[in-house]
Amino acid sequence: MEGKTIVLCLMVLFLLGNSTHAGNCEVHIAYGSAACIELSCHIACQNSWGRHAKSSYCVAVSVTQQNCNCLVCD
Repeated sequence: MEGKTIVLCLMVLFLLGNSTHAGNCEVHIAYGSAACIELSCHIACQNSWGRHAKSSYCVAVSVTQQNCNCLVCD
């Protein structure tokens, strides 16, 4: 029973560590253009922020404008 308690405590500490780290993230715009392609967006985020770029996605700002957004974490 003590082993299960220790494992449970370690899992809780691990999850808390991940949740506090996620709080240090910001969304940055890598570029804006008439068209945004997911792969080029991902590459632009990696080139700009390296390992700090956790994800990338395209967002339609208007009918003629799309932005490549990057989730950047410390």
